[in-house]
Amino acid sequence: MRKIREVLRLHALGLPQRQIARSCSVGQSTVSDYLKAAAVASLSFDQVAGWDEARLIEALFGKAPPSPKRNRLPEPNYAQMEAELARHKHLTLQLLWEDYRAQHPAGYRYSR
Repeated sequence: MRKIREVLRLHALGLPQRQIARSCSVGQSTVSDYLKAAAVASLSFDQVAGWDEARLIEALFGKAPPSPKRNRLPEPNYAQMEAELARHKHLTLQLLWEDYRAQHPAGYRYSR
């Protein structure tokens, strides 16, 4: 959890950045970054004292970019694979995997 509000509070009390960093157990560069962001946004501790953390982070750093959507690979039908393995005596996982790769060329594969 970020300690932005505590950093701003201690800064408002007049403590130096090194002492704020030690008190909050964060790096001095983190304290500096938080104070610079607050200065750019023209925010002081008195203004943000009652804000929740999400609102404070958005006010200082802007909205977080949306996380990229992951390409989901088609999953093999594991239940069907298990049933086929039980039914066919000479069927192997290798043969099932080759069948899966024939149906889904962009699907899961062995790493190289």
